[in-house]
Amino acid sequence: MFNEIFARRLRLALEGACMSRYELAQAVNLTESAISRYLAGQRMPNGEVLIQIAHALNTTTDYLLGSDCGLDSETVYDQVLSHVQGFASVWSEKQRAELIRRIVSTAIEE
Repeated sequence: MFNEIFARRLRLALEGACMSRYELAQAVNLTESAISRYLAGQRMPNGEVLIQIAHALNTTTDYLLGSDCGLDSETVYDQVLSHVQGFASVWSEKQRAELIRRIVSTAIEE
């Protein structure tokens, strides 16, 4: 169960950071195959590696592990806004437009 949550959150964080498996592996001094195993839910990183991954992806270990699920909507909103603002300067116009499209699409579906 934790592996699945971690794998899904890691995938989302990688997308959000516009980072490849290779780039993440380089940032945290792991092999690309180790990152692939995390993404497949086959393995979990140890605590030190988890912290390095969270730092490299500009997120938290709580988010990656799914521990943030009990947060109130205001806290989640503040965290999402903080992440978006942190990445906005490195995203292309196309990436920013895609983010907006996905947010609107998700809001309409709900």
